[in-house]
Amino acid sequence: MAGSGSGRPPVQHRTAGTRSDQLSEPHDSDFHEGHLNLSGHLPFADLHSTTAFVRHELDTFYDASSAVPGLAGLPARPALFQEGLLSRLWTHETRLTGAAGPVDTEGRDSIDWLAGLYVSRQVSRSERTLFPVDDAGLALWRRNRDDEVREGALFGEVSWRFRPDWTLTVGGRVFHIAQEVDAAATAPVTDQAETEGYARETDAMPKVALAWQPEGVITLYAQMAEGYRPGGIDIEESGGSGVGDYRTARFATDELWNYELGMKLSLWQGQVQPGCGAVPCSLA
Repeated sequence: MAGSGSGRPPVQHRTAGTRSDQLSEPHDSDFHEGHLNLSGHLPFADLHSTTAFVRHELDTFYDASSAVPGLAGLPARPALFQEGLLSRLWTHETRLTGAAGPVDTEGRDSIDWLAGLYVSRQVSRSERTLFPVDDAGLALWRRNRDDEVREGALFGEVSWRFRPDWTLTVGGRVFHIAQEVDAAATAPVTDQAETEGYARETDAMPKVALAWQPEGVITLYAQMAEGYRPGGIDIEESGGSGVGDYRTARFATDELWNYELGMKLSLWQGQVQPGCGAVPCSLA
């Protein structure tokens, strides 16, 4: 894992180039992904299920010689700043799709629907360390942070073709997100501190759309939907070389309302589908 002494590179000095840094700044990024898909037909619906795992590890070094006085309160000396991140993400989604109601003259059901479940868990650890190049085992400054985010959601959508050329769609998503953070300042020894934070959010996002298809190749539509980006937890630390007030702080959630008017074309038996639209948004 990034942050261990064994993962630190040999020091190399630059002799040419346009950048002002004098120490080498290596970067390593390892990415692994695996997934399992399952599809099938049930008596009343089609089933689609996906489970995935992603592992991402980053390890980056920066020339931080000039930052030693500000971070560690010591005279400037050749030093490297190492930033490591290890993240693991598990996700699962299962959805059912189906149709119901009377069939029109073109063989289309009057109602199409979908319903689904989504769950995820992400665990990450970050380590940031400042150390002198002549003593890689000495931490002049170090901050560690562990995050865990869990999310669960139920979603669904129903489209009702109430006339041959008109379709009304209503849907939504209900979700719960839980976040936990543990952080520690472990160096220098005189400025050690720990803090933790928790956050919980439960909310719903609606969607309403109306589509009119006056001709077989033209569809005019209007749509209203809410987007959502959950808030998070950050670490606040006073300036200077000491940790001072070391605590967690919550930053706000973003909510985005999207109102869209547009047109879609279906040409050459659906092989070409150009479209255009106007999308005014409201961000809260």
